[in-house]
Amino acid sequence: MPGCCSWVPHVPWFPNRDFDPSQLNLPEYLADTKETRQALAAYYQSIGEADRMLGEVMQALDRSGQAGNTMLMFLADQGAQFPGAKWTVYDQGLRVPLLVRWPGQTPKGSRSDALISLVDLTPTLIDIAGGQAISKLDGRSFKNVLTGKTTTHSPYIFAETSMEPHYWYNYTPSRSVITADGYHYIRNYPQACVLLRILTR
Repeated sequence: MPGCCSWVPHVPWFPNRDFDPSQLNLPEYLADTKETRQALAAYYQSIGEADRMLGEVMQALDRSGQAGNTMLMFLADQGAQFPGAKWTVYDQGLRVPLLVRWPGQTPKGSRSDALISLVDLTPTLIDIAGGQAISKLDGRSFKNVLTGKTTTHSPYIFAETSMEPHYWYNYTPSRSVITADGYHYIRNYPQACVLLRILTR
C-alpha cells in the first residue's frame, strides 16, 4: 500500500496569490484582524497547493491503468495551525478531511456522518487487504462504512493533547470524548502547564 505525504498545508504556508484577505469569511473562532486575514489567505493558498499535488497523484494513478482496482485515501492528522485548532481537542483541531476513491466499492459522491477516528485506519486497511483482525489494536475497521453497508461506526471516540517540553507554551493538556449523538466533552488541565513551567525553570 504505497503512500504519498505532502507537507502542505502545514506551515510555512505558501505566499497568497489567489485570495483577497478582505473578502474572506472568517471562521467564528478566529479574531477578525488584518493579520488573521492574511494568515488565512496564505492557508487557503496552501490548501490549493495540496489539492494540486493530490490531482497529480490521481492523474499518475489514472495513467498507470490501475485506478480501477486501487483505493485512494486522502486524509489529514490535525486541524489548521490557528488558535483553538491545531494542538487542541476542540472541533477545529479534530475534524479533518477523509476522502476516498474506491471504484466499484465506495459510491461516487457519497458522504457519511459515521464517527471515525484515525486509530481505525490501520484495522480498515488490514480488513480491505484481506488480513485477519488484530484484537490488540485500539481501532476497528470502517470498511462497511466505505462500501455503504452501514451508516454508523463508533458510538464515541476519544482524543487528547499531551504536554511536549518544547511546545508547552502553545497549549494546555486536554482530554476529550465525542459521541455519535452530537455531544463533545472536553477536560482541560491548565495546572499541568503551570507545573511544567515551574519544573523547567
